[in-house]
Amino acid sequence: MGAGATPNAENPTERRPVVRCGTAVSVNGSEVVVAITKVSACDQCRAKLLCASMSGSVETVTARSLTPIKPGDRVRLELSRRAGMLAVGLAFLLPLLTLLAVFALVSELGGGEAAAGLAALGAIPVYYLLLFTQRRRLARRIGIDAYAANANPNTVRADHPDRTYGEGMQ
Repeated sequence: MGAGATPNAENPTERRPVVRCGTAVSVNGSEVVVAITKVSACDQCRAKLLCASMSGSVETVTARSLTPIKPGDRVRLELSRRAGMLAVGLAFLLPLLTLLAVFALVSELGGGEAAAGLAALGAIPVYYLLLFTQRRRLARRIGIDAYAANANPNTVRADHPDRTYGEGMQ
């Protein structure tokens, strides 16, 4: 998106959520655990039998259930683009900036390169520990929504009255 551009009807992918499908493993109130099979580009590779990559691995995701779901049901998971960008920033960008800032600070305060490097590397576990302590608060902002795959796509969503269940689905 260019300078000064805003998301609008001309570029609808900017507002679409990230959508994945999986199978409900367990349901506890409004929380559902969903199994998702990760598929990678390795599936087309001829050397995949000799490779140690984890292509086709199954991961579980805990999501907020917004429609009735039972274990074994097919489930659509949605993550807003904004929440996804926030998660990427918190997981990768902020730690990098923390590492660089601590390195520069310790270097400027007269510490040698070795001391600055060790301090910068030591700051990363502290950053992730602080992030871990805020996980419940962050989960509210970076929540993954789960919908039964058979939910009527034209039904207006209770959580977002301006959207329907079918938005963002391929």
